[in-house]
Amino acid sequence: RRPGLKKLKMLPEVLDMLAKQNMMRPLLDHDLLSVCRRWVQPLPKGGLGNVTLRQQLLQAIGNMSGENGVKSEDLKRSGFGKTVMALYMHKSETPTLKRQHKAMIERWSRPIFKKSGDM
Repeated sequence: RRPGLKKLKMLPEVLDMLAKQNMMRPLLDHDLLSVCRRWVQPLPKGGLGNVTLRQQLLQAIGNMSGENGVKSEDLKRSGFGKTVMALYMHKSETPTLKRQHKAMIERWSRPIFKKSGDM
């Protein structure tokens, strides 16, 4: 019921770790997306958490691409894709973050529906 100040203090360190190419796959294999889902998901009473935390964490996860990046198996196992969709559909989400969510959803759904990356 209190603001996530500890999460905000920890955010720069988390973003540093997520930016390391050699750490992507090990972190994803150890269920990174499940932990991140809990950090960004809507609060129990329906509100949204800190916008800075959501924006920066989702941006860092969105940048995790390539052969060691986020795969459909990771999304299914963690439920992170459902959380991003819930944030996208949330009435209180900012327009900028809605665009970011939409881009992530489109990028992640392309391999599932066997669409090319070239629009």
